[in-house]
Amino acid sequence: MKEIRAKYKINPQGFNSIKDYSEINNNKLKIAIIGDSYIEGFQGDVSESIGRLIEKEANNTIEVHEYGMSGWNIIDYQLYYTQYVKNKYDVTFILMSNEDFRHIEPSSFGKGNESTKNTLLRKLYNKTFFIRYLNMNHGLKSKLIELFSFPNYNKNSLSNSSFEINNTTSYFEIFDSSCIILHESKKLNLENFKALKLKTLEIEHKIYPINFGFDSHWNDNGRQNVASTIYYFLVEESFLKP
Repeated sequence: MKEIRAKYKINPQGFNSIKDYSEINNNKLKIAIIGDSYIEGFQGDVSESIGRLIEKEANNTIEVHEYGMSGWNIIDYQLYYTQYVKNKYDVTFILMSNEDFRHIEPSSFGKGNESTKNTLLRKLYNKTFFIRYLNMNHGLKSKLIELFSFPNYNKNSLSNSSFEINNTTSYFEIFDSSCIILHESKKLNLENFKALKLKTLEIEHKIYPINFGFDSHWNDNGRQNVASTIYYFLVEESFLKP
């Protein structure tokens, strides 16, 4: 089985983008999008990413930078936003789902100096594309752990269906009024965000199908739906003129 192949480009900041994020045009509305592999977008052509599609709809009157990394969760979003995004953009969209609260420790942020031991099992894993695909795109490792209820695994993990406000308030204190929580229908417990008084924006899927079927990542239709949702939000909130 082959993995989905598409054109990609890693920019100087380490993200899949044709743009260098150190070059910010202050004459344009500046937008940041933070998320996991759905924002990273390796499943589609990098020149047709969500950011590029938004810019196209806005006739290039805005600048969009996508900060997406496979496996990122709420802690990664918090850390990266605090250090590299806050106060640099007019609006920041953060893609979230209940999955982002499953493990309350960073998935990859700050682990750049850590190296994975190249054991025999790791070598076999690297050469087994189907298993790697299931793990990276469908969370195989986490699902197996839950299925067999391995003891002492991540005692701090949160429920997939909900999370307690008292335990997560500190995660959101650094997100200011310029941040919008982006989500898909029924994939995020919105009641908690209402209590925390954070703005949320539901992605409106109008063009179908939105993913690759077996792979739940957005296809061209899905990315266009996300781009249009963000664009029309910016218009409705008077950040942009239609």
